[in-house]
Amino acid sequence: MSYPLCRFAVASVCLAAFASSAPAQLGASAGFREAFTPDFLSRDMDLFAEFLELEDWQQPIVQVLIENYQSDFSAGVDTMRDRIQSMKDRIQGSEPGTLAVIMAPITQWGAEKKLLAAKFVEDVRSQLSEQQINEGWPRLERAMNRDKELPRGELGGESVDLFILTREIGVTPDALLSAKESLSAYEVALDQAIAVRRQQMDRAQPRIQQAMVDSDFRTGLAELERIVAARVALRDTQEAATLQVAAALGEPWTSRLVDEALRRSYPTVFRATDLTNFFVEVRALEGLSEDQLTKINALEVEYRTLYEGVTAQLLALHRTQEPRTLTQGVRVSLARQEGRAEKVDPNPYSDLQTARQQLDDKYRQSVVAVLGEELTAKLDGASKFDAAEGRRADGIANRAATANRAAKSLGGGDPAFGGSGGLNGRGEGDDRPEMPAKTED
Repeated sequence: MSYPLCRFAVASVCLAAFASSAPAQLGASAGFREAFTPDFLSRDMDLFAEFLELEDWQQPIVQVLIENYQSDFSAGVDTMRDRIQSMKDRIQGSEPGTLAVIMAPITQWGAEKKLLAAKFVEDVRSQLSEQQINEGWPRLERAMNRDKELPRGELGGESVDLFILTREIGVTPDALLSAKESLSAYEVALDQAIAVRRQQMDRAQPRIQQAMVDSDFRTGLAELERIVAARVALRDTQEAATLQVAAALGEPWTSRLVDEALRRSYPTVFRATDLTNFFVEVRALEGLSEDQLTKINALEVEYRTLYEGVTAQLLALHRTQEPRTLTQGVRVSLARQEGRAEKVDPNPYSDLQTARQQLDDKYRQSVVAVLGEELTAKLDGASKFDAAEGRRADGIANRAATANRAAKSLGGGDPAFGGSGGLNGRGEGDDRPEMPAKTED
């Protein structure tokens, strides 16, 4: 059986047990996915070569060590798979203790996996010079932490990498040089925040696993909240550093970096407004008078001020709501276990989302009123305003109702996030475990 199929087979067996025994939010934070994810991949060779400045003779040695590690890792996963498969009949049952049976080989492999990674690191370091170890290794570790740990973010802003972002938006070498100190401080602060999150997850995972076995949602919730607090701290570190680095870069990079970081962190909040191209098209109309142009420009300034105000409110709500969404499923299960109700808003963002859409509709109508019928007829079909205002209002109401129904079917969260407050696209209240991610080289 190939390695990806091995993971799929094990995951399928685990799925049957986890689906009905514990909230997926606990399962996702219990460390099961990490058991199927190697710590080192073939593509990491580029990082080793860059940050350690490997000599020509060192590169093939490190490459072989990576290949040996991957071979040993695959063998370990196969052994875990075989142990779980041998318990298949018992796992398919629903008697008490099923989770503990599944977890035993996974837990054992987790400990072996850590030893395997430690041995690989020791073998690589044995091939390095003192200078490579003292100067290159700390930078390599920070780069690998960013590469491997940042994508595991669940909150908006948690997974930003300013080193990648500055490169992708084309920041000039001179601007990067002026921000060198800020970027160095960011590198250290980010690594510390990542380490805190990783340590908190490592401490919590065995406790969450035991809480799943015992159906102890109170303990599971407490551990999950500690992980979420570490996520919030990492997100806050990212956002503070973004402002510092952006200021050090200077314009035009200051605005560009902040805008792009916000757009990537909160894509549904900082989406392009529907009226951006509309105002451009209107100003380009032939026959537009100076008086009309003045009124349209004033409407755009007024619209953008109000739009930015609603967007700021939506951002603030996302920053406070997303951490709660990450524990919502467990809170609901705990309340149900204790015989009480846990109030869940299927889409806490709907009022502000609707307000922003209504703002678009209002100012589109205001512009059309300034243009008059003759000029409005010259607009592209997609830009023409539906004069039947009642049907327009019905459309807004229908969109809101549809969003709420979709959110309920997913178990909560912002529909724009796929029913989740994070970035993994999984719905809150979904009792299915997260499938192990396929490992790509």
